[in-house]
Amino acid sequence: VGPSLEAYEEVLRRRPKSPVALKAAADLYRTKGDPAKAAAYYERLRRMSPEDPRPLFLLGTSYYEAGRLDAAERMFTEGARFPGMLGDAYSNLGAIAFRRGNLKEALWFLSRAAQRRPGKAGVRYNYGLALLAAQHFDDARKEAEAAVLAAPADAEVRFLGGVVALRMGRLTDAAAAFAETLRLDPAHADARHNLALLESLRPSESATSFSLH
Repeated sequence: VGPSLEAYEEVLRRRPKSPVALKAAADLYRTKGDPAKAAAYYERLRRMSPEDPRPLFLLGTSYYEAGRLDAAERMFTEGARFPGMLGDAYSNLGAIAFRRGNLKEALWFLSRAAQRRPGKAGVRYNYGLALLAAQHFDDARKEAEAAVLAAPADAEVRFLGGVVALRMGRLTDAAAAFAETLRLDPAHADARHNLALLESLRPSESATSFSLH
């Protein structure tokens, strides 16, 4: 067990410009579900290290989690200017567009993010979600499979594969994906719900009761 939040706060009272303490305290606030407080600390870190892209992306993520999409968009747009960070910036900007309901813009960003970061599970997962929403099921399946290859132990990645298979009518594949989701995360309520419905499904029933989150 590492130092507590109180311990890092005490360090910051004594050394308010300690980058290690700022980063650690901000991370702990995010873990505790306080993205607004985390953002305040990441902002201090960003001002201290203007040529380091990491605080920008951490700050953008905290703004996103707090629902401040315009502020998050500014951070990721600024982060895109750093060499090697364009793929991550596009992925995050695509996630913002998707959350706003701008599917066309989301697909634009996420397709380019997947080209630049093909081995990153989060990028392929986000692109798969957008393709699923656009009902491009074959392409969504490919992205879900790529995400599984990149992060085979990620329960949400497995769940996405199950949802895509379900939408395509591939019920056996969907059941297998939901079962694997539960193996990785026994508390995954949506996977448990969907698997129970699949196991009791009768030919006359529809898929309208499935959880597709």
